[in-house]
Amino acid sequence: AVVNKDLETTLENIFVAGDGAGLSRGINIAAATGVLAARGILRKTGLEIEEP
Repeated sequence: AVVNKDLETTLENIFVAGDGAGLSRGINIAAATGVLAARGILRKTGLEIEEP
């Protein structure tokens, strides 16, 4: 599936992370894609994202 920068697929409201995103090279990258997908979901729902 094609994904955008928020890891949303071309199927609206379907986000991918970890091995499903096709980006993981280990557990640390898989976990990071989970964070990116979560931020994408928050952004799409209009909630604020606090940056550290």
